[in-house]
Amino acid sequence: MTVTTQEFPKAFAVWFKDLERWDVSSFQQIAWHWAKEVMAPLGSVLQMRKEKVDRSKVDFSELQPITIHFDGSIDPRNVDANRAYTMELFYAHSGDIVVSKIDLKNGAVGIVPEELSDVVVTNHFAVYEPDLEKLLPDYFQSHQG
Repeated sequence: MTVTTQEFPKAFAVWFKDLERWDVSSFQQIAWHWAKEVMAPLGSVLQMRKEKVDRSKVDFSELQPITIHFDGSIDPRNVDANRAYTMELFYAHSGDIVVSKIDLKNGAVGIVPEELSDVVVTNHFAVYEPDLEKLLPDYFQSHQG
């Protein structure tokens, strides 16, 4: 017996080989109203920054770890003056997009604000430099209020 969508109008099947993503969102088709030359894969407009901090040349007290909140805001992280991170650290510059690998699903993606300097993150974060000719970084920033 062959099952048809007429018998089960809300049921459907998709071959894994036909999926771009393996989650519910991959079944939804998005009708973009933008020109194809304007729309591009996000990865094509971001350059990964993996600028390791040389701990032999920089004291931890000179660096500014950050916290990314679920609304995309970034704040300086308060670290006890007698304590230093033991993990490898990587720089993030003003305007860079920083993604929390652990809390990405909760919205922990933010843009390093201009007022922060010597920003560093651990390898639990990914840092990207946006191509400002092709990307509006504010797209990543939550505007609530």
